[in-house]
Amino acid sequence: MTLFVNMIELISLLGIGIMAGASLYISWVEVPARQDLATLDKLVNWQSIFPKAMAVLKTSGMAILPFILLIMVFRFHIGWLVAFALLIALGPFTAKKIAPTIEILLGFTPETDTSEIERKIANWGRLHNLRTWMTGTAFAATALASLSM
Repeated sequence: MTLFVNMIELISLLGIGIMAGASLYISWVEVPARQDLATLDKLVNWQSIFPKAMAVLKTSGMAILPFILLIMVFRFHIGWLVAFALLIALGPFTAKKIAPTIEILLGFTPETDTSEIERKIANWGRLHNLRTWMTGTAFAATALASLSM
């Protein structure tokens, strides 16, 4: 049983760590690098990268939740509960705050007003930074919970 629980804990830590790392990479590397591009190039870059990244992050986020629940059953620690709550909160946050901006950005064309493109891409970046904070905090909470066991 201990080996099973240890494996579930490792899978959870790795999954959350990958999510947090991917979000951090986007916030610290992709978003700043996009700043140096011309407006239409920003749009093309965002539209080409975003759907692939979202598919990976959304799937991994949903897939990791059952593992966190299992860990809470076998080794309850407040850190696992914090991580679970933050990852669950990503769903409504994304649906209510980020998804409308995503839909608009995906619908933009080269004929769209460049100031509107700039504004929406900047808004998406700010919203993504909050998502990065949420996944980073979830990872830190699970790491602390794991270390304290």
